[in-house]
Amino acid sequence: MIVPRRLEEVVIAVPLKLYDRVVAALASEGIFHADEPPRGVPGTLERAYRTAYSQASEKLGRLRQYFAVAGVEPRTVKGVEINVSSSWIDSFRESVESFRDVEEFYEGLLESYNRLESKLRALEEARELLRPFANVEGDLASAYKSEVLDFVAGFTEESEVLDIIGKEVAKAGGVFAFEEAAGGGFVFAAAIPQGAGRRIASLASRLGAQVYTPPEDLPGSPSEALKAVEREVDETRREMEEVRRRAQSRLGELARYYTVVSAFAFVFRVLSLTLKTDTVAVVRGYVDVKDSRRLEEVVSRASLGSYVIVSLGVKRGEERVPSKVDLPSFLRPFHRIVEIYGHPEPDEIVPTIFLAVTMPLTFALMFPDAGHGLLVLLFALLYVSRISKDWAFVIGVLGASSIVSGLMAGEFFGPIASKIVGLPKLWEELGLEVPPYALPAYAVDHGLEELAPALAMRAINVSIIIGAFMLTFGTFLAIVNSLIKRDWEGLLARAIPRFLIFASVGAPFLVYLDASQGGAVIRKAVLEGGGGDPFATMVLLAFSLGVVWMLAAGPVLSAREGHGFLSGLGHSALEAYESLLMVVGNLPSFLRIMALAMAHSSLTLAVAKVSELILEAGGAGLVLAAALYVLGNLAIAGMEGLLSFAHATRLHFYEWFSKFYSGGGVPYSPLKLEGVVIRFA
Repeated sequence: MIVPRRLEEVVIAVPLKLYDRVVAALASEGIFHADEPPRGVPGTLERAYRTAYSQASEKLGRLRQYFAVAGVEPRTVKGVEINVSSSWIDSFRESVESFRDVEEFYEGLLESYNRLESKLRALEEARELLRPFANVEGDLASAYKSEVLDFVAGFTEESEVLDIIGKEVAKAGGVFAFEEAAGGGFVFAAAIPQGAGRRIASLASRLGAQVYTPPEDLPGSPSEALKAVEREVDETRREMEEVRRRAQSRLGELARYYTVVSAFAFVFRVLSLTLKTDTVAVVRGYVDVKDSRRLEEVVSRASLGSYVIVSLGVKRGEERVPSKVDLPSFLRPFHRIVEIYGHPEPDEIVPTIFLAVTMPLTFALMFPDAGHGLLVLLFALLYVSRISKDWAFVIGVLGASSIVSGLMAGEFFGPIASKIVGLPKLWEELGLEVPPYALPAYAVDHGLEELAPALAMRAINVSIIIGAFMLTFGTFLAIVNSLIKRDWEGLLARAIPRFLIFASVGAPFLVYLDASQGGAVIRKAVLEGGGGDPFATMVLLAFSLGVVWMLAAGPVLSAREGHGFLSGLGHSALEAYESLLMVVGNLPSFLRIMALAMAHSSLTLAVAKVSELILEAGGAGLVLAAALYVLGNLAIAGMEGLLSFAHATRLHFYEWFSKFYSGGGVPYSPLKLEGVVIRFA
C-alpha cells in the first residue's frame, strides 16, 4: 500500500497448439503482465496480431467516444461469452459484425452530437460578439450595404480609443457617434465617405476594439440577432440533450460491445508479444510475487502439464519494470488524482494514502461553508455518480470535509442562513466567542471587528503550519525513496541536504504552531546569526549545513567518479539554487489556503449585505433579496468549489509531489477478461 508490490519477471514456454487455451486461462485470472519478448530466444512475432491489436485499440477509442456522447465513463459487464472457432482474428471480426447494429446506431448519434457541438460553439462565439451591441436596435446590416457611405460599428472598453477613432473619422469627413454599453464599455458607429471605411475598421482593430460584422442569416439589428442566436443556442442544447438521452437508451448493448472488444484487445496484446516456433510459444512478462505459484498452477492446468516457466527474479537490469499498486477499495478513487500526475515507479512511495488525508483537508480549509459543502456532496451523489463512481467518491469526500470545516467556521450558505439555523449561537453556547475556524468576515458580520486581525492571523497560521508540515514531510519521504531505491548518490547529494534546508525552515512553525513566533525565529537566524537564541542558532546551523552539504556533495561525487571538479560544483550549485528557490517560494504558496478561505467568506458576506439592502427597500424587495441570496450562493459555491479543487491539486502536484514523487512508472496491466468466458470450438 505504501510502495508498489514487487513483481517477478518470468518467461513462459508452452506447446503452440495449446497456447490459445493458456492465454484464455491467464486472462481469466488477471495475474500476468505481458511485455516485450525475451532477447536471444529463437522465434518470430506474428505481425497480423500487431495489426489486430491496433484495430481493436482503435475500435475501443471509438466506443469511448460513444460513451462520451451518453455522458458516462466506459464500462464493462459480466456474463459475456466469446466463441473462438478458427482463429482469434476471425472471431474478432465475427464479434464486431454481430454488433454492427449497435455501432451504426451510435455512429449516427456521434455524428449528430459532433455536428451540434460544432454548431453550439459557433453560436456561442456569435453570441459573445453580439453581446456588446445588445441595445442597438437599428438595422446595421443595411447600413453596411449602403452604396453611398461606408459604415463601421464596434465596441471598445477604452475611452482613449474613441478619441483616436473619432479624430480619424473627422479627418475623413465622416460622422462619429458612441454611447455606453449596458455591461460597460462603449459602442461606437461611424459613417464615412466610400473608400475610407476599411482604413477606419483596420485602425479600430489595431487599437484593440471589436469591429462589428453583421452575421449572415440573422436579423440586421444586433439586438434581434442576439435574441435569435440565444434561441438557437437553447434549441441546440435541447437537441444535444435528446441525442444524449437516446445514447443512454442502449448503454447495456454498448457495454457488452465494449467488453468484447476489450477482451480481444487484451488477447491481441499478448499474442503480439509472443515468440513462436513451429512447436512452441514463448512469452515474457511479470507476475506479483505472491501470485507466482498461482501462475504456475494456471499454466500447468491449461497446458496439460506441458510447460516451462523460468524466473528471472524481481529485477531486469536497466530496463523499466511495471509497478503494481495495491490499495484498499476506499483509497483507489484518490489514486485517480495521483495518476493524473503519473504512475509510481516500482521502488518509490505511493502518495495516495497521504493524499487521501491532505487533499480533503486543504480543500475544506479553502472552502469552509457547510451549506456549500452539502451542495458539493449532492452534486457528487446525484450527478457525478452517473458518470464515474470513483470521482463521485472523491468529490463526495471533499464536500463532506467542507461541511465539517463550514461548521467549524460558523458558515452555512453564508451568514444569513447560518443565523437562521442557529450555528453561531451553538458555538456561543459551547463557550466560544467565535467558532474555531471563524474568518474575518464572520467578525465583521457579528460586530466583532476588533477580532478580525486575530482571525486573519489564525488563518495564516493554519496555512503556514500545513505548508511547513507537508514540505518537511515531503523532503523526508525523498530520503525514504532514496533508501528504498538504494540511490546513494541521490541520497547524499540531494535528499538529505534538501531535507535539512526544508526542515530547518519548517521547524519553527511546527514547534510553535504560530506563524509570528516561527517567523521571529527565522528572522533571528537569518538577520542576527541566531541572536543568542538556542533554537534560532540550531535553525541557522541546520540550514547552513544543508546548503554547504549540497554544494560540497557534487564535487566530491564527481571526483570519485573521475569527472571534473568544476562540473560537479556547477551541478551542485544549481541544485542548491533550486532548493533555495523552492524553500522561499513553496512555503508562502500555502497562504493560498488562507486567501481562498477569506475570499469565500467575504463573497458570501457581500451577497448577504446586498440582499439585506434590497430587503430594506420593501415592496418586491423580499423576492429580489431571496433570489439574489440563493443565486449568489449557488454562483459562489460553483466558482469557489472549482478554484479550491484546482489550488488544492496544485499544492499537491507542484509544491509537494515535486519533493519526493517522480510518477514516471509503467502501470502493471495484467491480461484480465473480467466477466468474460472464452469457449473454443
